[in-house]
Amino acid sequence: MVLAKQVALAKWDSQAPVEDTAREAEVITAAIKDGESRGLDRTSVSHFFSAQIEANKLVQYMLLADWNRASATCHADTAKAVGTYLAGHKHDAGSLQEIALDRAMAATCP
Repeated sequence: MVLAKQVALAKWDSQAPVEDTAREAEVITAAIKDGESRGLDRTSVSHFFSAQIEANKLVQYMLLADWNRASATCHADTAKAVGTYLAGHKHDAGSLQEIALDRAMAATCP
């Protein structure tokens, strides 16, 4: 659970889906092998890690949904902020600098 945010960020950056059944199976299989080598019950280990993975996916879905909702308004909000900044700094910026600032700030939105 500690890694849920980092996993969500990695999936956000790579546009990877939350669901990855092949990877989940690998993790559970490795956990079972490790658990059995320590004398733990195979079924208990499998249930424990399956539950952890499901809980982690819920956190990922929530974070990704929040970030997607924020991205939906990012471009408009950024354009308004740049406009407000430029209105207060007209004497400091010419049209080339205004265009450059618009482009640079737009790139900060996902």
